[in-house]
Amino acid sequence: MSRLEDAFTALAELQDRHLAILANEAAAPDTAAMLFERQRAFANLKAAVAIATPAAVARCVDRHDRIRATDRQLRERIESLQQQLMQRIRRGATGKQVLAGYRPAGGTAAAGRGGKRHVYLKG
Repeated sequence: MSRLEDAFTALAELQDRHLAILANEAAAPDTAAMLFERQRAFANLKAAVAIATPAAVARCVDRHDRIRATDRQLRERIESLQQQLMQRIRRGATGKQVLAGYRPAGGTAAAGRGGKRHVYLKG
């Protein structure tokens, strides 16, 4: 197998692994590590293309198209996960602000809205 074919195979296997990781809804993937791995694999592919013969490159056009299509799927899934995470962060921050307004100061009384004091009874 040529260096070019090895590079295509390695990138396709990496993409398959990343798709499997992203398909698991319960997982919290390390997208930064995934991005690093994909960048490294693309750099290896680019280097292999640079030294390959034009005939070898021409034979790999279909593989290139599949790699690009899979890469689009990966990017879309990662962007979707990032948007979901940002929504959760915003909801969590809003919830903390709301709860902070109801916390008693010192455990007995707290200033509420409009400077009114609320007395909390223990017991």
